[in-house]
Amino acid sequence: MEAPHTSRTRRQEGVTLIELLVAIGMLVAIIGIAMPVMVQALQTEPQISSRAAQIGEARALTERVTRELRQTYAVDAATTNSISFRTYVRRSTCGTTGSLDPGTPAIQCQVTYTCTSGACARTEGDPGGAAGGGTTVTMVEGLSSDAIFTYLPNTDDPEYVELRFEFPAEGDEDAITVEDGTDLRNVIP
Repeated sequence: MEAPHTSRTRRQEGVTLIELLVAIGMLVAIIGIAMPVMVQALQTEPQISSRAAQIGEARALTERVTRELRQTYAVDAATTNSISFRTYVRRSTCGTTGSLDPGTPAIQCQVTYTCTSGACARTEGDPGGAAGGGTTVTMVEGLSSDAIFTYLPNTDDPEYVELRFEFPAEGDEDAITVEDGTDLRNVIP
């Protein structure tokens, strides 16, 4: 009797040359499609970051101005591109730079916001002195209009102040506007 024939079939693993070439071709096609998108994203990232920083500065300035206006007790001068008012600021002396100190008692200061040449600046000084008088700090730049402030009912006797920061369109992006307003509830007539 003959010995039964034993099958020597082995499980074959791996890929054929054709499968490997097809996979490489697909990978090259995917990379070819993705590269222009990644290059475009890398080229526009600095512009997007700069734009986001401008908008953040405008939002922070809007919040700061409205907070200061809510504490205002007298408006000394009001135009579409500037406002000068007396308010309470948490500092040891008027006109110093740096952040406000929440632990310091509030003192009376003269604050002036002036917007010209596409930028808004803040000046703080003694309330008895001339408008402003302290160190001027640029708060936001890149604006398309210097007409920032609107007063209701009018500039001579404002009861409400509206702020409107407009940034021009850049490239294929739309123009951006950041706006807010506040009642001058503490102004002494």
